Amino acid sequence: MLSWFLCSVFLLLGTKLENFIGINGVYIDSGQKYTSEEKLALDKLREMVSSSLYLDYQSDDGYLINWLKHKNMDVHAAAKALETTIRWRKENNIDNILQDKELIKMMKSYPSTVGKAVDKTGHPASEMSYSNWNFRKAVLAGKRDQLMLLMTSSFERITTIARKMGTYKYISLTDMQGYNKRDHGCLLCIPILVNATLTSETHYPNTLYKVIAINTPRIYATVFDLIRALMGEGTKAASHFFGSNKNEWQPFLLNLFSKEQLPMQFGGTRTS
Repeated sequence: MLSWFLCSVFLLLGTKLENFIGINGVYIDSGQKYTSEEKLALDKLREMVSSSLYLDYQSDDGYLINWLKHKNMDVHAAAKALETTIRWRKENNIDNILQDKELIKMMKSYPSTVGKAVDKTGHPASEMSYSNWNFRKAVLAGKRDQLMLLMTSSFERITTIARKMGTYKYISLTDMQGYNKRDHGCLLCIPILVNATLTSETHYPNTLYKVIAINTPRIYATVFDLIRALMGEGTKAASHFFGSNKNEWQPFLLNLFSKEQLPMQFGGTRTS
């Protein structure tokens, strides 16, 4: 009788019961599938941090599961990490970083394209070219910290776009043509890359669906070894670095994206 009643309620609401409870204990909510253990962990985490959450999306399963996976499903560790990020957001006014006039002005000298390309499964991409980013110049001009904030604003922008598209993951596309030790790999420059990696891993965990770099020079290997040591296992698994052979990286990208989604720089036909 109870089962019949519940089914009737779901039908009256226009919702199929299987959209919430799937086969073999797998729960499906808004297109995301969770095991019964994951669903239990999500409920526990949400309860533990409920008093700290202050933005609507922070209570979403899709957001919280990234923190749990970041900490290998350890609810207490995930709660601690999430609360640390909430404090960081408030202390650094991250909620308003996209309206920072100085950073908006700086974007003209350090451009990136965010959200124009979307892969075949609905993940937006950020696009960046090393030829347009001179780390050394920023450091010598006393703008190192501002450049670090600009990178943080890029994380905030792309994850905001991803949420609006119904996902909590995005793709990072980087053209490393123009990378050189003087402007990008110098001792003054490396802290910028380290900070960007730590910010992504600490405050935007498990949001990278794919990390793809093309035209990667051999001289980047030493720096990459350092950066890789700071990456979580999920980011390492999602990373794909290609050299300059277009016959290798273009098929990989076109397997993920329709050709019209990508700019010509990344093997597509998009002109804007």
